[in-house]
Amino acid sequence: MLKMAQKLTLLMFVVFGLLAIQTFDHVACSERDKGNARRPACTKRPCGHGPCNTPPCTKCNGGPWGTGTCGY
Repeated sequence: MLKMAQKLTLLMFVVFGLLAIQTFDHVACSERDKGNARRPACTKRPCGHGPCNTPPCTKCNGGPWGTGTCGY
């Protein structure tokens, strides 16, 4: 049976181990993984309630969680 000090030491190692794993997660989402693709200029145009007719943008990203700009 583990003593109280051994249990606390084990718990401390688990917590610090999880914190260490989270620091390496930031490296996985580095600048290199974003790609070279650029969004079309029509994605910056606000659409409000009007249509988006410029290809490739054919829909409006409106709504409560939308950006209010044209999208594809």
